[in-house]
Amino acid sequence: MILYLDASAVVKLCVLEEGTSATKQLVNEATAVVTSALSHVEFHAACARKLKEGGLANEEYRQAITTFREDWNRYVFVEAEYPLLELACQLAEHGGLRTLDAIHLASAIFVLRPHSLPSAFVGADHRLQEAAEAEGLKVVTLGS
Repeated sequence: MILYLDASAVVKLCVLEEGTSATKQLVNEATAVVTSALSHVEFHAACARKLKEGGLANEEYRQAITTFREDWNRYVFVEAEYPLLELACQLAEHGGLRTLDAIHLASAIFVLRPHSLPSAFVGADHRLQEAAEAEGLKVVTLGS
């Protein structure tokens, strides 16, 4: 199965939270794991926010960053190029998605739609999941 992970799912691979074990199991069973190249920045921002707000201790933060950097090259990245950004604009306008959510959904559509292999969109944001389902993607729901 080809999995598209939004940034919230990427975080779950490196930070222990609700949905971590399910995400790791999906990734371990996948034939390919795909995410937007922008997940790199989103991951660091999410972990820094968790550290600042007390959701991660210093050692947990350092371990999450180390794990992320070790795993990053295992993913297939979707670059945010112009045709993808045009689709993201349409998704944002019609679906009320936030900027990065629209880019994630456009990235998933670009990668998952052309394949006949089983595939799924993985994330924890309910609005984004609903938008992915409305676009005909199979969605795997994770805890927040």
